[in-house]
Amino acid sequence: MLDADLNVSMPPAKQIDSKVEPPKCFYAVKNSAGQAIRNARVGELVQHQWSCPGQLPGVHAMLIKNCYAESGNALKAAVIDQNGCTTDSYILPNLQYASDLLSAKTQAPVFKFPDRTNIGFQCDVAICLRSNQDCQAITPPKCGSVARRRRELQHNSSEQHMVIHTPTIRIADFDGIDYGSQMQSQNEGKERNEPEVAQYCLTVAAYTCTIVSATFLVTTSAVIVGASFFTSTFRLSLF
Repeated sequence: MLDADLNVSMPPAKQIDSKVEPPKCFYAVKNSAGQAIRNARVGELVQHQWSCPGQLPGVHAMLIKNCYAESGNALKAAVIDQNGCTTDSYILPNLQYASDLLSAKTQAPVFKFPDRTNIGFQCDVAICLRSNQDCQAITPPKCGSVARRRRELQHNSSEQHMVIHTPTIRIADFDGIDYGSQMQSQNEGKERNEPEVAQYCLTVAAYTCTIVSATFLVTTSAVIVGASFFTSTFRLSLF
């Protein structure tokens, strides 16, 4: 019997990294029927909805923060701060997060900036892995003063950020009249009608000249007829 020692070398283990892509996020403002709106009236109740549907459940969580209402490039007002808490509960109340931490919503009345008829919203979204302890500390946000101070001291390097926008919404006043559009239409109509008004003024001037001329002719004729009648009467009286 032969005894032999066999040395078998195994290949080195390789670490395989499986990277899960973060979900894509969306922001919509919807009416009571659940339809995304493009037109609204001041004071109308609408629902702001944020969603980040993920491919794998229970992997990611989201935090909505740094939200602004904006109208063009000049006007911008903060409605949600960097911790995910409201800046004014009358304008936009604190968000209600779903249990999967991938969607949130809140109901608020429609508002607008003075002398503006359009409004839009934008938010930052932080996506983190739910398995990380720091992710559990930031979402859902706890909007007390102590929790907010604690959040400001934390830094989560594993967060991924994106910016999402709503479509621009056209806002009408309480009575449903879009005064901005109305004024614009009036101005455009005024510009279109300016040549016609000038032409109308010339027509009035010509008409006035015609009336004056006719009056002059009638008056002159009346004077001539009157003078002739007076002369005839005077001659008859002589005879």
